[in-house]
Amino acid sequence: MHWRASDAPWVLADVGDNPGGGGGNTVDLLKALLAAQAQGVLLAVFTDPALAQEAHALGGGAAFEAHFNRTEQLPFAQTFKHAAKVLALSDGHFVGRRGLLHGSPSSMGLSALLEMGGVRVVVISLRQQLVDPAQLDALGIDLASVRTLVAKSRGHYRAALEGFTLTERMIDVDGPGLTTPNLKSLPWTRMPRPVHPMDEDTQGSWSATVDV
Repeated sequence: MHWRASDAPWVLADVGDNPGGGGGNTVDLLKALLAAQAQGVLLAVFTDPALAQEAHALGGGAAFEAHFNRTEQLPFAQTFKHAAKVLALSDGHFVGRRGLLHGSPSSMGLSALLEMGGVRVVVISLRQQLVDPAQLDALGIDLASVRTLVAKSRGHYRAALEGFTLTERMIDVDGPGLTTPNLKSLPWTRMPRPVHPMDEDTQGSWSATVDV
C-alpha cells in the first residue's frame, strides 16, 4: 500500500513487555491510550487466559467489566479493570502467513477481541508475541480499520506487519517491563556500581564481577 506520510497508520511496539522474553502483561500503555480517549487503536496480543475464558463464557456481544491480570503474577503486571464488550471469539488456531510462522499451524488458545471505547484488545491464552497477521485474521480483524496498532513484541512485529505502514511510523515505546532495552529503568539490587551502560562515569571500564 502507498500512503502520504501524514495518513499512514502507526505501530507502537511495547518492547519492554515482549511475551517472547517472559513479558506480555503490562497495562501501562493501554491505560494511557484509554485515558487519552484514543480512537482506532488495536492492542495485540495480551496474554490473559482467565479473561479470555470469561469472554467465551459470556459470549459475543456481551458487555462486562474486563479484569486484566486477575491471576497473573508477573513483575510489572498490574491488575486493571475497564468496561468492555466482546466483539469476537476464536479457538485461537491459525496458519502463519509471514515471518517465523509462515505456512505453519499454531494456536493462541481461547482468544477474544474486546472493545473498550476506541481501543480494541486481542486477549489470548497461550503466551506469544504478535508475530503474524494470521493471529488477527483468527478474530476477523481488518487491519485497514486500525489507525494505531500496539504490538506486544520486541522485533518480530516488523516482519508480521510489512506493508501495514511506513517504517518510520513503527515506534519502539520506552515502557516498563521485564524486557525493556532501557536498562537504567530496572531496579538493580546486586550489581556492583558503577557499570556500563547504567552509569556515565565508567570511562570505558567493564567489570565481570557480579554478587549473586
